[in-house]
Amino acid sequence: MRITCSQTMLAALPKIGGRVGRHGRPVATLLLFLFLAENAVLLRGQVAANPPTRWQAQYTQIYFDDFEGSVPGLQLINRNIPPGQVNSAVITTDPSLVIAGTASARIGWYGKIVTNPSTLPLAGNTTYIVEFQYHILNYGTASDILHLDLQPVGTTDPQLQVNFPYMGLNVPATGTFSAGGLLGSASNYVLTIGAEQQTDIVIDNFAVYRQEAIPTSTQPPSWARLETLPFPRLGKYQLGTVAGYAATAPAGSPYTPSFIESTMVFFDVAFGVPVDQQTQLPDATRRARLLNPNAAILPYRISEEQPN
Repeated sequence: MRITCSQTMLAALPKIGGRVGRHGRPVATLLLFLFLAENAVLLRGQVAANPPTRWQAQYTQIYFDDFEGSVPGLQLINRNIPPGQVNSAVITTDPSLVIAGTASARIGWYGKIVTNPSTLPLAGNTTYIVEFQYHILNYGTASDILHLDLQPVGTTDPQLQVNFPYMGLNVPATGTFSAGGLLGSASNYVLTIGAEQQTDIVIDNFAVYRQEAIPTSTQPPSWARLETLPFPRLGKYQLGTVAGYAATAPAGSPYTPSFIESTMVFFDVAFGVPVDQQTQLPDATRRARLLNPNAAILPYRISEEQPN
């Protein structure tokens, strides 16, 4: 997310009866003239020929699967192995396990669900978000529950792999999980969702979103809305990510990702958000927008740290 802000400097007229300089000019006007003369080059550099442009994130759902029939965009590897066993990935119709409808996917430890690149192409240099509902039957014994890894079609080189954020042990037993990121330069990628050691999990309503940046010169509605918000108007200097805060929380603390996320979006203005979040953790921005559509979200940006 990139937002360009402009500043306008206005001359202040001296109050009636204010101090006057030797040549009959108000002192405030003389000081302003000297300031403008000494900083003419700087001010010229700040003037833009065109109106400021920002980039609006747009999310388009490109695939959805509820596992109720055929799953053309997904392959359940080793679906003939009994449910919950090593390397198993099956469709379950057990009413006690199904999340929605009459069927869900169940992934046993080291089991995998892989996307079909001909039906669900994932283009390079594009940002995607994967989202699904889940119910954890066994958290397992590893440091994570699910891994989401992307590999260029037809390759096995780990140096070319792109890793979306993993599902960690600090998530609740039931909920909605999402993760995403910007892919590399290969033409097409395959996503593999793999369960870790001793893990047993059910997922449903699997969706993939493509994130696009749409240029616009209009001010976000949420900015104008700030002027009419009742007091107190709350702001938060975030300077970090929800995933980062949750990862450093003490074990067993109430500071789960969902708790931190619901607290962060309570603020009217969130600033200091890492500038790379839109490509490395795009799902975090999308979830924040869903939870609080009226919030103004500003990236971390300090003028002293940028060259121009």
